[in-house]
Amino acid sequence: MKRTFAYGIGSLLIVSLVAFINVSIFLSIISVVSALCIGASGLLLRTMIGVGPWSAGMTSEGTEDKKDKRLGVHIGIFGLPYLVTTVLFLV
Repeated sequence: MKRTFAYGIGSLLIVSLVAFINVSIFLSIISVVSALCIGASGLLLRTMIGVGPWSAGMTSEGTEDKKDKRLGVHIGIFGLPYLVTTVLFLV
């Protein structure tokens, strides 16, 4: 998970080079990436799907799906630097 967070920070640093050209494009990019990461993470963790009250990380058969859960957590951690940067720039 540390490596995923480092990838998120590294890609944010690369994208931040766009801020020297145009700040509005930079804000658009980080907003879209953070929204996509939140959406993908929520769907993979099954927090946005109303199957039942205990549906987070569970398949329709009632078994836990560890691959989707792990991928959802990694996508969420990757998008965390983008989300924090978006909030800091918009506030």
